[in-house]
Amino acid sequence: MALVLCVTQKKAAELFQEAANLGDSESLVRLGRCYVKGEGVDRDLERAVALYTQATDLDVTPGMIALGECYEKAVGVARDFKRAALLYKRAADMGDPRAILKLGECYEHAKGVKKDESKAFKCYMRAKDEGGLIEAATRVAWCYANGTGVERDGDKAFQMFSKGSKEGHKEALRGLGFCFEKGLGVKKANLRKAVQMYQKAAEAGSATAWSDLANCVVNANGQSRNNNKAFLLFKKSASMGDPVGNRKLGWCYVKGIGTEKDVRRGVQYYHRAAEMGDSMAISSLGVCYAKGMGVKRDQVKAFELFKRAAEMGNPTDICNLGVCYKKGTGVKVDHRKAAELYQKAADMGDAAAICNLGVCYYNGTGVKKDINKALSYWHEAAKLGNSAARHNLERCRNAKGKNKEKSLILASLAELVPPMYEEKKSVLERPLFKEPMNMLSGDDQMKRRKLAIEAFKMTIEMIQGKYRREATELARIKPEKEDAKASQMALYKKFESRLLQLIDSSKVLVQLVTEPKKRSEPKFIKPIQPKKIRR
Repeated sequence: MALVLCVTQKKAAELFQEAANLGDSESLVRLGRCYVKGEGVDRDLERAVALYTQATDLDVTPGMIALGECYEKAVGVARDFKRAALLYKRAADMGDPRAILKLGECYEHAKGVKKDESKAFKCYMRAKDEGGLIEAATRVAWCYANGTGVERDGDKAFQMFSKGSKEGHKEALRGLGFCFEKGLGVKKANLRKAVQMYQKAAEAGSATAWSDLANCVVNANGQSRNNNKAFLLFKKSASMGDPVGNRKLGWCYVKGIGTEKDVRRGVQYYHRAAEMGDSMAISSLGVCYAKGMGVKRDQVKAFELFKRAAEMGNPTDICNLGVCYKKGTGVKVDHRKAAELYQKAADMGDAAAICNLGVCYYNGTGVKKDINKALSYWHEAAKLGNSAARHNLERCRNAKGKNKEKSLILASLAELVPPMYEEKKSVLERPLFKEPMNMLSGDDQMKRRKLAIEAFKMTIEMIQGKYRREATELARIKPEKEDAKASQMALYKKFESRLLQLIDSSKVLVQLVTEPKKRSEPKFIKPIQPKKIRR
């Protein structure tokens, strides 16, 4: 049987060669594939590239795609994502649906082009509608599942994955597993069904599905009874050439998850994944060079890697690049550039970047000093679970004396309207607020109540319109008579009670005047945990 197949492949290669010699351009591409796979001929990658180039020169779109894949995957030529993207675009402009699909992947993963998820989604939709490609339909489903270039829609994702899985498409099966794992388009998450789908996808040939299975048995901290199994699954994925599998296998070696710790070997796998264009692997490699983990410390190399990863649009990588400019890691210190990068990553929801931006505003490095903004950014980052931001706020919480009194009042304002920076700033600069600030000295409880009332009145002006009538009545009271004083005190207590409720409900209380004794400095974020990348 094998002999018959061998003879058949050899004959096919000969026929492709004859057809190519007679001027059939399509046969050039088919013959090139024979040389790539070693079917009927000795494997010769350089010869395959030459044939694909010849077909490209004849405007054969399959030749352009094949040559683009060679540059993308470093098959017979040096890896060159930009050249690959140009070839895909050239074929896409000629209407080839598979080229449109490949171009979409370039936009999604920033391979050779600037990251643009909106363009990626449009390319996938066009490839699906014009070419009817199931691969394109699956990519559209992933976009709906992850909110890539389109509003997230779990129901649509589940429906499209279900349709593709009926045809046995490996990525559709994997997507269905993702829906069951995350509870998208279903009543509730079902890990058992997720594992079943991942297993089917893996058996159908999906390399990333092996990593998905590993993710189901090991968490981000590596604390699981199935570490050995997870390691083997990551290894299986890596052996199939999956960039995510290679990165996560590197993580296992770096952390000693399911195997003996071997940082040098882990870095080797980071290199492999980075060469395949995995942004998190590139960033992890940058951390290794920055700290001398498994490689000789090289700040310039680290900066280059962080810059390369940041260009791929990952907010964590953008934040890390900002840290390089903040600390002068492989580049001249530039606080303004650091703040700009933190802002860019913060706008994308990165908690570490939001915290670091708060530090910039607190110290006035790279931006105009604004304690109020610093407070709001730390509060926002703390809500997202950032420990450095919580530390900053905790240090502020321990402020004593009049500064703490002021902190409690202003904290209530920040808690209620954290995004309204400019409005809060203008309100805090009103004369109405300056006078109460002068009342902080002394132990007169009445003055302290007045201060609380004035602060809360400003909160009312910004967001609690329903209390304006009471505030107006309070302002009209003149404490000349005993009954008037009693009424005034009653209203004082009413508003003071409301303020204290706001303070008690706040997760953090911050101090805005006295500089904390110690603040967390921006740190490199190590994106080397096995995160569940789905694309």
